Amino acid sequence: MTEISIENNIDKNIENNITNEDSTIKQTSIQNSDLLKNEQIPDDYIVENIDTKIDQPKTITPTKYRLYMKVGRTFFLFLDKYSNPIFIIGPHWPMIIFVLTLITSLMLLLYIKFWNYLTFSTRVFGSINFWLAFLSYTYTSLINPGYPRNTLGRAFGIPKNEYYFCDYCRFYMRKLSYGTHCDFCNICIEKYDHHCVWTGHCIGKNNKIGFFIFVPSIFILLCYYGYAFSQGLSRK
Repeated sequence: MTEISIENNIDKNIENNITNEDSTIKQTSIQNSDLLKNEQIPDDYIVENIDTKIDQPKTITPTKYRLYMKVGRTFFLFLDKYSNPIFIIGPHWPMIIFVLTLITSLMLLLYIKFWNYLTFSTRVFGSINFWLAFLSYTYTSLINPGYPRNTLGRAFGIPKNEYYFCDYCRFYMRKLSYGTHCDFCNICIEKYDHHCVWTGHCIGKNNKIGFFIFVPSIFILLCYYGYAFSQGLSRK
């Protein structure tokens, strides 16, 4: 009889332990559910503010392809369905026409008047340098300098230390892109370097290499024109 009573006591203790564990599990699950209901997004994340329209960027939705659109003080050419331009013409676009007309007219004048009086090496050097300056300058002046691609849209739930919001362009942009809003073009440019009046728009991510090519090539070309004209006049 004593053995049976001992076994019954053990069974009761086991049942009590099981019921206690079940009750603690239920209590913790209820507490967790309450925490999930009352959970709030921390302050270091970008969230949508419905009450104020200042913090809300414009929603980017796919549209049809466009050939032309004006944004800020710039002209976008050949846009895709997300309004990403291939070419951008800046507000100082008359300088592009002036520079291209100047170097081309001087080259034509040299070719017509003095080309036969120049040496072979002078002709080759002048031709290579002219096309290098012409193509690099055209590329730098017309290509999209770094306008952010409009595929991000509403960047909610993203840490604020990775993005910043432009009040002028109305969208978020990565801080790692080193983007800056240009007051002359009135658009944001990734890896903004400076606004170049001679190219008509900004120098940024996409045209920085072209800029560092055309600046010395234009200078060398102008020096070449002076040497070639003097050589042609002396031999003529």
